[in-house]
Amino acid sequence: MRLLVEDIAGHNPGFRKSPDGIGWDRYGLDDPTHPIDKLRRVGGMPLRGRRVEIVYRIAEMTNEQATTVDGKEVRLNDILAYPLYIADS
Repeated sequence: MRLLVEDIAGHNPGFRKSPDGIGWDRYGLDDPTHPIDKLRRVGGMPLRGRRVEIVYRIAEMTNEQATTVDGKEVRLNDILAYPLYIADS
C-alpha cells in the first residue's frame, strides 16, 4: 500500500501524531479503512470487476494493513511481487 501511495500516486502520506503522542500511519495498520477506500483518498478509481489469471513472484510480504469487517478488525497482507504472467480469463 505504501509503495502505491508514495511512489506511484506521488503522495507522501507521512506520519502524524495521535492525541496520545504516538505516531499514526494513515495508510497502514493504524487506519482500519478498507484498502480500496485508502486508495480513493489519493485519487484511485475502482473500475469494473473482471476475472484475471496472474502468476506472481513474491519479493516481500507484510501484515501491516487492517480493516473492519462485520465490526471486527481483520489483518490484511501487503504483497510486493513481480507479475510473471497476466491473462484476462
